[in-house]
Amino acid sequence: MYDVADQVLLRKFQITLNLSLDGVLDVLNSKNMTDAGPLNLIDDDNSDVDDGVDKQTRVNSSYDLPGSMQNRGRPIARTKCLRIAPTGRSWAAATTEGAIEAALGENQPSRALILSLRLNEDNLIKKCIVAVAPVDIKAVVASIPFKYLNRLIQTFAELLENCPHLEFILRWCQVLL
Repeated sequence: MYDVADQVLLRKFQITLNLSLDGVLDVLNSKNMTDAGPLNLIDDDNSDVDDGVDKQTRVNSSYDLPGSMQNRGRPIARTKCLRIAPTGRSWAAATTEGAIEAALGENQPSRALILSLRLNEDNLIKKCIVAVAPVDIKAVVASIPFKYLNRLIQTFAELLENCPHLEFILRWCQVLL
C-alpha cells in the first residue's frame, strides 16, 4: 500500500508463505533493481519477439528477482489482478496462491487484531486491542491462533506499564488466562 502524494510505502501485504514458489524471500537484495524493474528482465534486444513474462518461467533463465535464487522451472508468486472497492476501504487480489481480500476500518475486531499481529506492528496491535468492545473480548481471544499469543501477551505487558485503561487491560489478561 503506497501513499502516492508522499511517494511512501505504507504497508506490505504478503501474498504467500510458500517458499517453493520462485520470488518468495524474506529479505530482498536490491543491487540488481533499477527504476525500470529487475535488471535481468529489461529487454535491451532489438528483436520484435515479445518474451516478457514467459522469459521468467524458462528453466534456463537467470535470476528473476534481485536476491532470489535461480529459477529452475518453479512457479512464480504473482499478483495477477487487483481490484479496489469504490469506497477505498477494501481490496481483493488474485494471486498464484488464490484470492486475498482485505478490509480497512470494518467492525471485525478479531480479524483486525490477527492481521495486526501478522504485521507485527506495536502501534497497530495496541490500537486494535483498545478498539475491541469489552463484551467482545472473549470471542476475540478465542479466535487468536496459538502462535500469536506470546506476542499478544508481550503487548499487554507493555500496555500495563503506561496505559490509562488498566481495568480494560486486566479484563483482557483475565480472559487470556
